[in-house]
Amino acid sequence: MFSATVSGHAPQGAATTSAERQAGAARVCYRVINLGAGDVPAFPAISAHGQVAYTLNQSDGAASAWFFDGKTSVDIGTLGGPSAAASGINDAGQVSGTSSLAGSPFARAFRWSKETGILNLGGLFITSSGGVAINNKGQVAGTAGAPDSSTHAFRWSDAEGMIDLGMLAPLGSLGFSNATAIGEDGTVAGWGTVANFDGHAFAWTPGTGMLDLGTLGGSYSIAAGVDAEGRVAGTAAVPGNLNHAFIWSRKGGMRDLGTFGGTQSFAGAISDKGQVVGGYYIGDTLRGFSWTRAGGMVDLGTFGGDVTNALGVNNKGQVVGSSMTKRGDSRAFVWSARDGMVDLNRRLRHAPPGLVVEAAAVISDNGSIVAFSNAGLVLLRPDCGCKGGHAAGPVIAPSVVEVGAPFDASVGFAGADASARHHVTWSFGDGSGDRAGDARASKGAGSATGRHVYTAPGIYTIVARVVDLGGRSATVSRTIVAHDRAKGAGGGNGAFMSPAGANRKDAHQAGTATFSFVSPPARARATGTKAELRFHVGTLSFRSDEFRPVGADAADGRFEGTGKINGQSKVRFTLYTTPGDAGGANGSGHVGLRIWHADPRTGADVVDYDNQPARTGGANPLREGQIFLLQ
Repeated sequence: MFSATVSGHAPQGAATTSAERQAGAARVCYRVINLGAGDVPAFPAISAHGQVAYTLNQSDGAASAWFFDGKTSVDIGTLGGPSAAASGINDAGQVSGTSSLAGSPFARAFRWSKETGILNLGGLFITSSGGVAINNKGQVAGTAGAPDSSTHAFRWSDAEGMIDLGMLAPLGSLGFSNATAIGEDGTVAGWGTVANFDGHAFAWTPGTGMLDLGTLGGSYSIAAGVDAEGRVAGTAAVPGNLNHAFIWSRKGGMRDLGTFGGTQSFAGAISDKGQVVGGYYIGDTLRGFSWTRAGGMVDLGTFGGDVTNALGVNNKGQVVGSSMTKRGDSRAFVWSARDGMVDLNRRLRHAPPGLVVEAAAVISDNGSIVAFSNAGLVLLRPDCGCKGGHAAGPVIAPSVVEVGAPFDASVGFAGADASARHHVTWSFGDGSGDRAGDARASKGAGSATGRHVYTAPGIYTIVARVVDLGGRSATVSRTIVAHDRAKGAGGGNGAFMSPAGANRKDAHQAGTATFSFVSPPARARATGTKAELRFHVGTLSFRSDEFRPVGADAADGRFEGTGKINGQSKVRFTLYTTPGDAGGANGSGHVGLRIWHADPRTGADVVDYDNQPARTGGANPLREGQIFLLQ
């Protein structure tokens, strides 16, 4: 949903809507700040002041954790291993997350700040731990693994270290408790197994211990967040095991928020003031909602499509998310009770050409928004009229290129300073080194081009770095596939619309997924040319370890192998592709992908992703890109 697709130039600075005029609202416009290049394998976090903690996948597949302080981004580093992921941030600029360790298969939860650097929070046992969230007291909530393969929620603080929060039922290796959020009062929310092995939401405090929040008459519940007073929002089953959003308090218990006349609902986030946002279903249509104690559930509206998803909310009542247009394009929005739903693409000032903001993830109390765009992760900061740096748009380039043929790429950039001068450096991802691009600019906006020739098949990440004379830089990237023209070769690169329910870890997610794969012919594989699949949707990032065609070559478009999701958990996959009626021309073809793993306790297959299913003719058509299968 949040991956890059090359789209047309979005309208910039469009007129206010009729709702805004009627309300007399002042138009808020936003400056774009590029936060970095690469897929985003973890949801970003933002403080009340607009500082950002986020995670990027680098070209080698390793994840890196970053902190944006309002001016520059800093790589947090790791605890000695190759990767780290940021998961939370507080108003003091402390970041929580998880890092791999040097020479160890285990990971550890961490807390980081500029003053202390990265601090290993340890573990409850000798296995892994991971930080999930942090509050303004510096307390971190997370989950730690046990030797018997169970997991235990924990809370860490400077005074007490890491405390095991226990379980809802003593199930040993068959049980778990996982933390999902921590409130300002120290309440930890999450979910865990009960005596009959169903999963129930919980709330934990030092005084009460772990409380089972129950359900709404069905078999399960899960906590999404907790507010400053310890109220928990989440999703619970009603009789028949349909989902309903809920809010829970110690006095009132679990309250069903309803479905706004639909069939199901779910809670995605809660503000410190208790405002809950999420979505509800009317048939197959997903609509966004906001709920408050005073106003109840309010529909957020749509941009004409059949999917609207509310993802974040601040303490001023502003809601952000994504909504599809009638054409099926995803557009980021900000909503308030006064202004209604506003397309953020219509509010960008000095935006680079071609930039499309597809989904807004989180919003701070000062109105800054972290969003996913076709140029990577960006921060949208309310425009104060001051001079600032420039922003770079998406890398425009062909999806695939034949080995030995000239390959051309371009990037646009823009900023508020009409006199600024820029230079651009290109890296084409094949070890050929950086090279200067041919940059042209006028009145603060410009573009640059680069040319390269690939000498071997593969999946390559092109990186463009745009720097002004003051040293301020903006970096964007794009993945392409180089192939040889030989019998049995196959490959593809592009994007398709992933349906709701396909990503099992975020079943309500629906939107753009990107893929890249290359399958050299048998003779090339024998000499060491690598076959590979990369796939990204939402915060699910997959890379293959083993990738092979089913049969002698790639000509029938069926592949299988093994790989990792977000660098962890070895999984298996099957890929089904067709080049389309136009012989693989841009935007033709279909993709079907199923990823699954074996349950460590039972050995049963557990599906991680399935866009259902190519083998029965239900593969998703490409929205852009190309698939080629050479007979």
